[in-house]
Amino acid sequence: MGNKLHKLLKSDFLKTVAPIFPLLLGVAVTLGAWHWQRDERVQLDRWHQEALECQSLAAGIMGLRNKPKSVVDRVVDSRALAGYIEHAARNVGMGQTHICSIHPDYPRRIGSTPYVETSTRVRLTEVSISDAARLIWNLRRESPGLNIPQLRMWSEPTKPATWEVELEVVALAYSPSQE
Repeated sequence: MGNKLHKLLKSDFLKTVAPIFPLLLGVAVTLGAWHWQRDERVQLDRWHQEALECQSLAAGIMGLRNKPKSVVDRVVDSRALAGYIEHAARNVGMGQTHICSIHPDYPRRIGSTPYVETSTRVRLTEVSISDAARLIWNLRRESPGLNIPQLRMWSEPTKPATWEVELEVVALAYSPSQE
């Protein structure tokens, strides 16, 4: 084996390649560095574009936080809001026995904004998840200005097939003060 290595070191091929080996190594390293740098630049450009997109989305979210989701064109009376809820319950086939309570609040101005909020808390008993979902869908379909910011459901251990439901129904109206 030592003899073969000795012959290879003395061969004409090695004598020819040896002087240009540093040049070939330098070219290979340069091409590798150029390729790596190009990939890094492409990655940095991609990250920059994603950062700009994130900033744009964050600005949009911040703008939407200051605007209500949907607004009715007039302040909704508490009794009218309770009527919307009862009507939606009848439309989905939910009897009066399932509505434990409807507690409307008086309309109130939200801080110093031109918006007035009318809120009503509803308690339902022994309803299926499907019935609760259909009631909420029906409320939103019949009265697009209504929002459901809170929903709580729990099941009684003695009645696992039905649910107790509490939800808050809110009507938000644009109503500049008359000062």
